[in-house]
Amino acid sequence: RARAQMRKEVEAEFLRGCITFESSGYYCLSGDARSTKATSSHKSTVSVISEQGEGGDKEIFVVRDGVQSVLTANDYDDTFPTQDVTGTQFVWQGMKGGRWQIFTGTLNASGTPDVRQVTDSRESNFNPKIDGEHIVWQGWANNNWEIFFATKRDAESPFAGEHLPPGNALVGVGPEWAVERLTTNEDHDMFPSLHGDLVTWQSREGNDWVVYAYSIGAKKLTKLSSDGVKSENPRFSI
Repeated sequence: RARAQMRKEVEAEFLRGCITFESSGYYCLSGDARSTKATSSHKSTVSVISEQGEGGDKEIFVVRDGVQSVLTANDYDDTFPTQDVTGTQFVWQGMKGGRWQIFTGTLNASGTPDVRQVTDSRESNFNPKIDGEHIVWQGWANNNWEIFFATKRDAESPFAGEHLPPGNALVGVGPEWAVERLTTNEDHDMFPSLHGDLVTWQSREGNDWVVYAYSIGAKKLTKLSSDGVKSENPRFSI
């Protein structure tokens, strides 16, 4: 019993900040390591973090010039938040209804949060990034991870819910966004990044990870990795 308790405690410490998959191990980013800081045009320092809230589950908090504001207040875990370069728009994943879904949020001048659920699918969605009117993330589809890209649209216009792209139905996204599935293969496509007109991610091809870039405007896919070269964790340096 002592050995079992010790193993349980060690495992709990090792998996701090990790997500457990039912049949395929763990997904870990220590301490929400991807949370970033940005400087707005007003020179204020903004960061977005995930910490335990009053209800015991993880919530999203925005820290602006040392002042912390609550962005979420619900009864499920909200984790791995990121923000756009302006520090005004935030995106994260929340464990709602037994699956990880993508959420966006903003804070107005008085600190009042405006939170919107983006995906509502029967499979999990991870690793969201936001830039302006665009969001990118990885979602589980056809038994592997695929890359999804969403563009903000006018959800209030007449017939906005009609003629939506097929990607919307696949990941349960409403008329507020137009969803495009960027990958349709049998490889794992993961860890997307987004800036301006470009989306990057890593794809598992054979025994190696390789990096791809996609131009939103030109709708052109380019393999950045040389053949036989292992490449991972694509990022933008602006």
